[in-house]
Amino acid sequence: MEHAMTSVFSRIMVLMFALVVPLLSGCTAMTMAVAEGREFTLSEQGTTNYSIVIARDAAPPVSKAAMELALFLNEATGATFEVKQDDVPASPFEIVLGETNHKTLADIDSSLHPSAWEGFVIVPEQESLYIMGGRISRGTLYGVYDFLEQEIGVRFLAPEVNHIPHHPTLTVRVAPRFYDPPFEYRGHYPPNTQRPGYGLWANRSRVNSFGVGSGHVRRLGHPVHTFAVLVPVDKHFAAHPEYFALIDGKRVASTLCLTNPGTLKVALETAGNWAESAANDPGVKNIVQISQNDSGAYCQCKGCAAVNEEEGVPMTGTLIRFLNGVARGIARDHPRVFVETLAYMTAEVAPTKTRADPNVIIWMAPIMKDSSRMLTEPQGSYGRGLGDLSQRTSHLPDHLNNRASYENLKGWLQASQCVYIWDYPQSFHDFLVPYPSLWANAANIRLFAEHGVKGYFPQQPNTDGSEMRYLRNYMLTRLQWRPQADARELVEEFCHLYYGRGAGVEAFAHSGIRRSG
Repeated sequence: MEHAMTSVFSRIMVLMFALVVPLLSGCTAMTMAVAEGREFTLSEQGTTNYSIVIARDAAPPVSKAAMELALFLNEATGATFEVKQDDVPASPFEIVLGETNHKTLADIDSSLHPSAWEGFVIVPEQESLYIMGGRISRGTLYGVYDFLEQEIGVRFLAPEVNHIPHHPTLTVRVAPRFYDPPFEYRGHYPPNTQRPGYGLWANRSRVNSFGVGSGHVRRLGHPVHTFAVLVPVDKHFAAHPEYFALIDGKRVASTLCLTNPGTLKVALETAGNWAESAANDPGVKNIVQISQNDSGAYCQCKGCAAVNEEEGVPMTGTLIRFLNGVARGIARDHPRVFVETLAYMTAEVAPTKTRADPNVIIWMAPIMKDSSRMLTEPQGSYGRGLGDLSQRTSHLPDHLNNRASYENLKGWLQASQCVYIWDYPQSFHDFLVPYPSLWANAANIRLFAEHGVKGYFPQQPNTDGSEMRYLRNYMLTRLQWRPQADARELVEEFCHLYYGRGAGVEAFAHSGIRRSG
C-alpha cells in the first residue's frame, strides 16, 4: 500500500477517536439481501453466464460504466464479464447499461423514473438487470457505482485503495429502485490532483466539482472572489473611480460600487466573455461567479446605502440586485449558464425584499461558525481563549453564533431557488491536531439536505498529511451522496477496512483491500 497504514501516528489517531470495531457484516455478505426483488447468481465458482450490454453508440460515461462494472465484478468473483454492444443477439443473462435497443427509459414504469440531474434507475427483469441514467448519461455511471456499493459491497476508500469482497459464487437480490442524489453539486477540496488514482477515486465517489471525464459543475472564467477581475482596477479606476466603492468618504479599489450603471456594464461584458466558453453538454453545469473580493468591504455611497437600508442588510441588497442584472444579461445569450455569488462574511445575511432570479446560485460560506458543533447548536470558542464554556458562549456576538448562520441559511433559502454550501469542516490552525468535528459535519450535511440545499463543498486542508485526511474524505463524500447515512457506521467501516485490526500488517492479508483500477 502506498500510504503508511502501519505508522505510529495512524495507530494513535485511531485510538484517540476510538473508532475501530468489528467489521460490519453487511460489507462481506455473499448475498446482499433487500426486502423484495429478484435474486441473481452473477457468478458460480468463478465463472459467469452474464455479459454487460451497452448501446452501439453509447455515450462515454456509459462505456466507462461498462468497463468499471466488468473490472469490479471480475475482482470480486474471478469471472470475466464480457462487454457487448446491443447490435449482437440478446441473451437471457445480461446486465444492460443505459438506453439500448433492448430497453429505454420510456419502457420503464414512470413511478421509477429519476428526476434529478444525475439520477438513475435499476430494474431487474427475468434474468437480466437494467441500470439506466435519467436526464444525463452520467446517471448510468453513478448507478453502476451505487450498485457496486449497495448490492456487491465494494467500498471506494481512497486513491488506489478499494475494498472488494471476494466471492467466486456471488448471489445478489435486487429490487427495482431509483435514486435522485439530493445534492446536484458535490464538491471536494483536492490535496494534490497529480496524486496517482485521485481523479479516479473522486469519480467513483461521485464528486463532480471538477472534471473527471464525464462532466461536472464547471465555473467559467475566474472561479471565486471575482470583483477584482470583473472590473479590473488597472483598466478602469483612473478614468472611472465611481465604479469602485466609496469607503469613509474615499473611492477605493478594494471592491465595487454595485449601484453604478457603469459597473454593471463592464461586469456584464467580462462575464459574457467567460460564458462564451460554456460547454454545450447536458452533463456540465456552467457557472460564472459574481462575488465580492475576500475582504468583506462594501460600498457606502448614498445609492448603495439606501438600497441596503431598504433591504435591512449591510450589503446583500445591492449585491443581489447587481447579480440579477448580470444574470438577466447572461440569460439572453447564454441560457445554459448560471450566475453565482458568495454569501460570505458581510454578505452572509440575505436581503429581506429582493429575490434572486431563477438562474442565480447562492453559495453560502459560513466561515465564522464553529465547525465542531452542529449549525443548530450554540457556538463554542471559535477565536476565543480557554475557560469555562458557559462563560465563553455567553459573550460571543450574534454574528459568531452557529444559530445565526443557521438563520442566515434559512433566509437565503427563502431568497433563492438554488443554494450551495461552502463548508469549513475542520480546523485550519493546525492540520495535524485532532479536531472533533466528524459528527457535527455529518449532522450539518443532513440538515442542509433536509432544508433543500442543492450543493455541498467542504474546504479542507490542502495536503494529504492532514489529520484523518482519508477518513474525512470518505465520510464526507459518502454523506454527500446519501446524507441520511449513519456517520458513525461510515467511520467505523473506513477504519476497519483501511487500517485493519490494530492497523497491523497481518490484518491486510485478510482485509479484502486491493489496489485496482
